[in-house]
Amino acid sequence: MAAWIPSLTDSCLRGLMQLIQTSKRADMVAESVVVVRALVQQAPESRVKIVRQLARMMESIQVPAARASVVWMIGLLCRIPYLFCDITGLFCRKIGLF
Repeated sequence: MAAWIPSLTDSCLRGLMQLIQTSKRADMVAESVVVVRALVQQAPESRVKIVRQLARMMESIQVPAARASVVWMIGLLCRIPYLFCDITGLFCRKIGLF
C-alpha cells in the first residue's frame, strides 16, 4: 500500500522498523527488512536514517536474505559519497572486518 500511496510510506516504515527491532521471529524480521528495502528503493536519499539503523542491527538480523537486503541498501547509497563511507564503515565494524 505504501508503495502506491506516498503519504503512507513514513508511517509504514516506522511500523516496520519497530517490528524489526522488537520481533523475536526471524522470519517476521526478514520479511519486514525486504519490504523496507522496497520502500527505501523508491527514495534512497530520504531514507538514509533507516539504512543506518538497519546497518547497526545487522548482528540481530539472522536470515541471509534479509542481511543481503541490508547490504543491498548500503550499496544503493554508494552514489552519495559521504554516506557511503559512514554506512560502510559502520557495517564493516558490525560484521568484524575492522
